[in-house]
Amino acid sequence: MTHARKDEAGSDLKPTDIRLLAAIGFASARAGLAEQSRTIFEGLASARPQSAFPYIGLALANLCVGEPENAVAILRNRGLSNLPDDVELRIWLALALKYSGQSAHAAAICKSLQGEEAGPELLEKFNQALAGLVIVASGDSRAQQPASARLAAATS
Repeated sequence: MTHARKDEAGSDLKPTDIRLLAAIGFASARAGLAEQSRTIFEGLASARPQSAFPYIGLALANLCVGEPENAVAILRNRGLSNLPDDVELRIWLALALKYSGQSAHAAAICKSLQGEEAGPELLEKFNQALAGLVIVASGDSRAQQPASARLAAATS
């Protein structure tokens, strides 16, 4: 039996609830439903302010609707202010900076990360997210497909 625990905001969210809400939020972002995604991730940021995923979700929602400057602000002012050493947040900040036309700043972050151990799992997750973002940004109809179908199509 999975037990609920009081989170930072004092709510009784089970880990399975958090995972489900996050999955819905990320799917909403990829589908271009930015407001719905933002609502979900704002709630998750309140419940889990010391976790990176709500800030990444908020950034992704903004990136998917062509608002990279908002993504940069969220990652810098909220995500990295709570978790200044989080590698995943820094990678997403570099991506958001690149999309906002700040390539030099993005490159500086990437260079600073070269000596850090991101791990293959993190890099794979980031590559999948980037591939999904590119599909959404291009207006490709595959954005409505499940990620597994897009991955299968890309590798065939």
